[in-house]
Amino acid sequence: CLDLAYLGQEALSLDYREEALQCGNRILEKENQLKFEPILFSQIGSFFAELSGVDKNFMAPALRFGEKTQIAFDNDSRQRRLMQLAVWAELVNLHLKLFEIQNDSSHLQAARKVIDWLLGYQLDDGSFRATNDSDSNFVYTRGTAKIAEVLAEIFILEKQIDGTLDLAYYKNCLEKAFDWLKMMQYSFENSYFIPKKNLNLIIGGFRHDYFNQEAWIDSAGHFLLGASRLLKRLNL
Repeated sequence: CLDLAYLGQEALSLDYREEALQCGNRILEKENQLKFEPILFSQIGSFFAELSGVDKNFMAPALRFGEKTQIAFDNDSRQRRLMQLAVWAELVNLHLKLFEIQNDSSHLQAARKVIDWLLGYQLDDGSFRATNDSDSNFVYTRGTAKIAEVLAEIFILEKQIDGTLDLAYYKNCLEKAFDWLKMMQYSFENSYFIPKKNLNLIIGGFRHDYFNQEAWIDSAGHFLLGASRLLKRLNL
């Protein structure tokens, strides 16, 4: 169903409304069979929130998936369980979408709760720890890029937020994250060890982490989504 949520969001971006509705209905048919995973439920919720603009009946399941994910987040964080940061990041995006649609401040506060929790694990260089284990400094570009992606969403809603959040603080955190990601990006200058025949496939991609030189497409995708949201804010 995660694939259906992604496919449905892509269909909406291309204005293929009937195809998006088909994806949404197929997910609903399987809802009772779904095993909870934060990234799955929050992505479905985000998709349904957008899809409610086509069919308002999808707002109720969007809220339902959001509530289940928020309850799980609250329970795990309260009990100090080991949590991977990146899998909870989309919950911020879901709450922001619901806030934009419903203008309900409770969604904004919920988004703030999750993003502030994530930012608590940002290192001085701008990267984010992979987990909430403060004894581990393992970082990777996919995780940091995903958090930067949802953090950028805040600035699209800057006028609606209107002083509710400390935007200067979030802007600084976002800039630090992007600076670190750019440092991890392959360029002609830092890819001397890559065979020339592979250069065109690698340049512009992001090293997975300090030890793994693989360039995962997820990292580039999250980076581009975050950058596109900032460009949207600037009307570029």
